[in-house]
Amino acid sequence: MMPAVLLTMPRRFVLVVLGFAYGAAIFVFDLSHSFISISILLILGWQYRCLLFGLLLVIVIAGGFLFSYFRQPLPGPQDISRFADSSELELRGKVLAVKSSKQRQLLVVELSSDLSGRLALHMMAKNKIRAGDMVEFIAIPHKLSPTKIGFKRRLRQAGVFAEAWIPACCVRIVQAPQSVMDKIRSIIIIWHTKTLGKDLGGLLLSMVLGEKAVPLNSAINESFRVAGLSHLLAASGFNLSIVVGVIYALAHCLSRSLWFMNITSFAGIVVFVTLAGLSPSISRAAIICTLLLLSRCFWRSLHLPAALSAALLLNLLFDPFLIADVGLQLSYLTTAGMITGVPAIKGWLPQSPDFLRRSLLDLFVAALVAQAAALPVQLYYFGELGLYALVANLVVSPLVPIVTIGGFVSVLFCLGGWLHSSVLVIAEKIDWLLYFPLSALQATVDWIALLPGAKLSGLKPGIIPLLLYYACFFAGFMTIRRR
Repeated sequence: MMPAVLLTMPRRFVLVVLGFAYGAAIFVFDLSHSFISISILLILGWQYRCLLFGLLLVIVIAGGFLFSYFRQPLPGPQDISRFADSSELELRGKVLAVKSSKQRQLLVVELSSDLSGRLALHMMAKNKIRAGDMVEFIAIPHKLSPTKIGFKRRLRQAGVFAEAWIPACCVRIVQAPQSVMDKIRSIIIIWHTKTLGKDLGGLLLSMVLGEKAVPLNSAINESFRVAGLSHLLAASGFNLSIVVGVIYALAHCLSRSLWFMNITSFAGIVVFVTLAGLSPSISRAAIICTLLLLSRCFWRSLHLPAALSAALLLNLLFDPFLIADVGLQLSYLTTAGMITGVPAIKGWLPQSPDFLRRSLLDLFVAALVAQAAALPVQLYYFGELGLYALVANLVVSPLVPIVTIGGFVSVLFCLGGWLHSSVLVIAEKIDWLLYFPLSALQATVDWIALLPGAKLSGLKPGIIPLLLYYACFFAGFMTIRRR
């Protein structure tokens, strides 16, 4: 059903998915801006002059709301919240997420003791605990008070119904049995740390596997954040797109068979997703790349906005509360901005016959549109603006594909060391070659982060200006493209 709609009515499919996402957002964020919905429906009705389609959008928005309502988690019979406000309990569980402030730390722990459920653990001081660690502690749990807005509402939507406050010294990290993928990641981390050192090895693997899977020096993390390049430390859909593009080109050199190129590229997608994990950004890129490969198999062109909408719909059907994930919002808004904005600006600007000048102009336009699409959400959640972010992205852009592709190949050869030890020599040589672009990347980021006025804090727009900005942003680019 979905492929048929994608091929026959791609634009209306995009609007239907946006309606479903908006319905989910109304429930997740408790939006009461009904006039925004009315304005959207009036605009769409004026554009399509179709009353039935407008009614369909109303039904889809209501469906997104109801789907999110019935998918909200509820505490089970052995949930920790049902034993709240009792005596001290000795608990054990896996850390799912870590949120740090200046002198406090919040852990979301999935309990694995006699009691089940998730617990929000507030610690009075920082501790070297990362997501994925197994911890033991003694605490008195309290019920998480229901609220219509704020962070506690997000916790309840994530299945957290109890919280506790303890000192950081009372939390003990314990050794837990590792899964097969955890063991593989540990071997990869140990090998690259040995060949490149802790800092550069962690930087390489953060760009390939993501900072959540690899421990990274806090100073390096802070430098990338101040420079406006923290997205490079997350295994993203951009990285996957680079890897798939290179694999497709290499497969094309080996064979002209379309099926061989597509199957090889799809295998690369599976390997990358298995190693890096299925974050919203990676799932978005994996779905779009898969649809693109399928369209090539059947000699059909792919409507990119419809493919992006299909990826969003699958994500929300899996978990409608992902709409509140900052990574998902940044990933989809940036990609949508690139799809609509880059062709519009390139068609409006005069094309240069010089290849180098044209390539530099394309790079500048892509970086500018990506920054413009992501900036409001970054300000809304983090309240910080990297003044040199655009320049930093332009400067390091030539190094990112080299490091990403080289790191992925090095990881594959490192895994191949299980078959024969001589394969590790190739991985070592690749790491030696990557030492130079990695050093240049880190030095550039450190230099930009130390420039005066590199970070501007205290800027946080409201929800109404945010929505108006994106309405004007996409409407403006669509108007330019039509002309």
